[in-house]
Amino acid sequence: PLVQSDFVAALFAACRAEGIHTCCESTLCFAWPVVERLLPVTDLWISDLKMMDSARHRHYTGEGNALILRNLQTLAGLGQELILRIPIIPGVNDDRANIEATCGVPFEFIAHDNRGRGDGLCKVYNTCAARARYDMLCFVHEDVEFLTEGWGRIIAAKLAEPDCGVIGFAGSILKLRRLTGWHNGGGDLRAHYVQYMRGRHHTADFNPEGLDFSPVVTLDGLCLFVRRDVWQKTPFDEQTFTGFHGYDIDFTLAVACRRRNYVCNKVLVEHFSTGGYSQQWLDTMKRLHDKWRSRLPIFAETLTQQQIDRYERLSEGYFIRFMWQKGCFYERTFGDGMRYIARYPFSGHAWILLPKYVIYRLRALLNQKNRGK
Repeated sequence: PLVQSDFVAALFAACRAEGIHTCCESTLCFAWPVVERLLPVTDLWISDLKMMDSARHRHYTGEGNALILRNLQTLAGLGQELILRIPIIPGVNDDRANIEATCGVPFEFIAHDNRGRGDGLCKVYNTCAARARYDMLCFVHEDVEFLTEGWGRIIAAKLAEPDCGVIGFAGSILKLRRLTGWHNGGGDLRAHYVQYMRGRHHTADFNPEGLDFSPVVTLDGLCLFVRRDVWQKTPFDEQTFTGFHGYDIDFTLAVACRRRNYVCNKVLVEHFSTGGYSQQWLDTMKRLHDKWRSRLPIFAETLTQQQIDRYERLSEGYFIRFMWQKGCFYERTFGDGMRYIARYPFSGHAWILLPKYVIYRLRALLNQKNRGK
């Protein structure tokens, strides 16, 4: 459609005038001004990303992926609704070579053809897990690369411990009643992975205790390991979570009620995409908290009341700032920020909200102006 962007813009504008939802499905391999032309009249973007390695992308498609990635990151930064699909092509982008070179234990790939079905991630994961031949499962995003040789043996040894629940690479030592994502922004983060973002490789290494495996409550879903028997007792909740958000927090919370979850600090992976934060994500987080309200808070370690109060205070300020950063000023207003400062007038974390609000508001206004051109 971007080859005829002027026509599509006019068509979408006419659809919008009649109250018809608009969606643009494209590779996004175009200069940004071409994509930008459709911003004011497009409700949803759908794009396929064949692979992260630009050289391999050029080999198989005739073009590198640098332009595609820049456009995807820009759309995500503008808060556009975006569905990113990675078609699995056996022998091309299923990362079998990476797994074979680094895993160190027998493995299998299980693919799920979701074309024309639109199954949520919980249903996909449950379906694939039921087909698995081995006793240990790995639910991993397509854009993750394993950097440590022999990682399969390391993970398998830990999973074999009777009280082991889920193992991942980024998580939090607690989950509060207060609305947040999988971590709370107050020193609760435990992580060991590389995040590729804006053309650079950023190492996230938060392991203050210096442990091989850090106990946590929640885990990010970029990669989750679990024994089959643990999954069978606590499958993914495909009734409550029908999309692509919240599945990881809900699953790891459920397992944490019976066993211990961990962030692995002995194996390094690289993640090649950032999370998508939209109204759908926010609605899912609210649904998650409604489900777990009577069980929260949950902690991975014993905390004093003073520590809990600190986490509550920091998480509230973090979520206000996070919502502003994502342009959700209706969800956490300027008044919410001022009331937070009034309650904690001697906290630097509170006063930082003022300049952050100005920065994020100006950014939102600038983005709005650019979309209206």
